[in-house]
Amino acid sequence: MAFVRKHTKYQIRPVTEGSSALDAGRQGPSHGVLVMWDKEAGLFVPYRRQGRNYRVLRKRLLFCLLLFVVLYLEAVVRSGALVQAGQNLVALQKQEAQLRSDNARLKLQVETLRTPERITDIARSRLHMEVARSNIYLQGR
Repeated sequence: MAFVRKHTKYQIRPVTEGSSALDAGRQGPSHGVLVMWDKEAGLFVPYRRQGRNYRVLRKRLLFCLLLFVVLYLEAVVRSGALVQAGQNLVALQKQEAQLRSDNARLKLQVETLRTPERITDIARSRLHMEVARSNIYLQGR
């Protein structure tokens, strides 16, 4: 049977046959370290349970988190580009409507300027021209 020291890290209990690790509950909440008896060395050594490797899990979770952040940022950039394209489209549609109305107004103005009455009025007032009555020829059939 081993002696128990007051300053030791582990609480040493006698080992029964078939049991190689000490129970963490028996050691108390402050210790929380499992130890086992090493027969060859003749002393208690820390016991590490064969369990899940949390380092790999943390790496995978970090990778998933980074992937999520990258995809989220890409979605934000795409939505910003879509908003910008939408604003450009609205501005172009307004410009198209304005140009169509200007074109219709100019077509109406061209039609009013082409009237024969206006042409003869300009010839009389600005160019001081008169209709030549003596040079009127009739074409016969």
